[in-house]
Amino acid sequence: MELDFNKKVLVRNTVNCHVAFRAINTPQDIVITPLAKTPLTIGEIVAQSYGGNKLFVGIDGKGNHAQIYIEDQATRIECGFEDPERNIKQEVVDKQAILDLFTIKTITAFKKELPNKIRTDAEKRLLRSILENNEVNDLSKAKAAAEYLGIKI
Repeated sequence: MELDFNKKVLVRNTVNCHVAFRAINTPQDIVITPLAKTPLTIGEIVAQSYGGNKLFVGIDGKGNHAQIYIEDQATRIECGFEDPERNIKQEVVDKQAILDLFTIKTITAFKKELPNKIRTDAEKRLLRSILENNEVNDLSKAKAAAEYLGIKI
């Protein structure tokens, strides 16, 4: 499928801090507020991804643990973050993914999965915010998460 690089699609800031970067296709800076969505052209998104912007490409260059999530699947495929034929999906760690982590049944399984899911400083800040705002109801898991972060609750 041919993409229209001038078409705008939504991108989402997955973390609870501002993200900013210099646009490649236009002479401007782009700032996205915490946990917000903003439209960008597909051309700009592809340029940022191919240019290796860590906000888009994440920790592995394939979009996993990226701070900016592209809402449009066709654009994610173009950037190499997903491949439906090989059943490859981008791993996004946003607030909901962190809250879902707390639904793991046992504390042992939770402690094992925590360092696999929460890997970047931005994800750790988001987890800390969730703990500080008392958004989880399992004290043992909250304490384990706080221990992982090196904080006290």
